[in-house]
Amino acid sequence: MPSAVNLAVLGRFADARKAFDAIASSGGNPRDVGYAQLWQLWLTARDGGEPAALERTLANASAKVEAANPQQQALADLYAGKGSVEAVYAAIDAMSVTDELFRRDARAEAAFFAGGYLQYVRQDKPSALRLYQRELPQSSVSVERPLLEQVIAALQTVSR
Repeated sequence: MPSAVNLAVLGRFADARKAFDAIASSGGNPRDVGYAQLWQLWLTARDGGEPAALERTLANASAKVEAANPQQQALADLYAGKGSVEAVYAAIDAMSVTDELFRRDARAEAAFFAGGYLQYVRQDKPSALRLYQRELPQSSVSVERPLLEQVIAALQTVSR
């Protein structure tokens, strides 16, 4: 999994897609499979396209996500156009997890995927930037941290 994420950090999105496709179809650890499927949604959103067609594609792909936990399901619902960013964070808050590092990682992961939805699907870059910036300080243990830093820098450059 970290290798696939690193490919995305390096901007090698076609290679990252192949790696996440392999993980998603591996039948392995359910959390990893669900996570890889969320990456597939994010990569599809990032590739863009005509808005209505993109929304249909994401809705169809989201229905196939094998979510391993409420957070993954809330993110799939968001990409399906049936959820909200608030519902994603409510799902995290409702999880019976006492490990603070796990919770912080879940919030950073949610920021990356939910922010991607806002940025690429809804074309709401200011809201995406606020979400990324809000969650970055807590993301020190997350593999998504370098991605959050990259997207924040890119969006701040565009907004200047």
